[in-house]
Amino acid sequence: MLPQYIQQTIQAFDQSADTHARQAAKINMAPQRELFIKYLKGQSILDIGCGAGRDVAWFSEQGYHVTGIDLSEKLICKAKVCAPQAVFMNIDMRKVKFPDNTFDGVWACASLLHLKKAEVAAALQDWERVLKEEGVLFVGVREGAGEVMEDGKWYANYSAEELAKYIKKAGFKILEKAAVTKWVNIYARKL
Repeated sequence: MLPQYIQQTIQAFDQSADTHARQAAKINMAPQRELFIKYLKGQSILDIGCGAGRDVAWFSEQGYHVTGIDLSEKLICKAKVCAPQAVFMNIDMRKVKFPDNTFDGVWACASLLHLKKAEVAAALQDWERVLKEEGVLFVGVREGAGEVMEDGKWYANYSAEELAKYIKKAGFKILEKAAVTKWVNIYARKL
């Protein structure tokens, strides 16, 4: 059974799936995606919290084998239309249920922030587990402090230092940190 805050967040995304997909499509993630693939040493990517499939579609168009996971059924439906060549699954990001050493990269853009900070360490350790040796992790979260339910969705905000601490503790080496217009983006490699 999912915690209440996650159920509420899923419900809010399901109710706003069309709006969310339109807004996400307007955001230029090209610089972040290009830097991510620069660090990537293989072809398989897990997009955690893939939403309507914006990034899955881009990675797929570049020739990568992409699996997108999300708990919003309505967003997964949109993602399947956006990136029909990719694989999509309705899976909880806290426990991703793939074999060890499956993916070359994990892309988590605006998804980790929907977990309570008390659950982040375990989730990151699970993401580290499914990455191959020297696999690459990208995490993008809102910059700030505290945790809040906003418009029916759970948000945990981070400073670059706080997020880096969680990522290092999960078994990663920080490759690069960037604060971009109220967002913190961290690229890391599995040790």
